[in-house]
Amino acid sequence: THCNRVFHKAYGVSPRQYLSTIKLRQAKLMLMDSSLSIEHIADKLGYKDLSQFSKQFKRWTNLSPTAYRHLSW
Repeated sequence: THCNRVFHKAYGVSPRQYLSTIKLRQAKLMLMDSSLSIEHIADKLGYKDLSQFSKQFKRWTNLSPTAYRHLSW
């Protein structure tokens, strides 16, 4: 609890929110590289499977990873 408070005071967000922001940024960058499969991206970001990554990405952006990839081209 103390560490969370200190982290929030320093960065303005919780450690979980901070990590989510970093993962989302990485996901978006990797999705712009069409040579990387979405399965590979999910694995690199630490997700157990593609569906878990897809659900989380949709929560973040309201788009599936595939739809985001098509928009970024």
